[in-house]
Amino acid sequence: MIILQDEVVILTVLIMRIEMNNSDCFAIMQSNKEIVANLLVFRNRVWIERQFNNARS
Repeated sequence: MIILQDEVVILTVLIMRIEMNNSDCFAIMQSNKEIVANLLVFRNRVWIERQFNNARS
């Protein structure tokens, strides 16, 4: 679970860790990045990117 907290938005992204190949995992991470981008949570963008990169590896 990744929790992103800002003054206005608390966003919880749940990623189910099931057996999947790397391309499926990458697709899930990409769609979660789009959710974050669409909610315009830019203040912690560097931290968000780091969290997704860590989750992917």
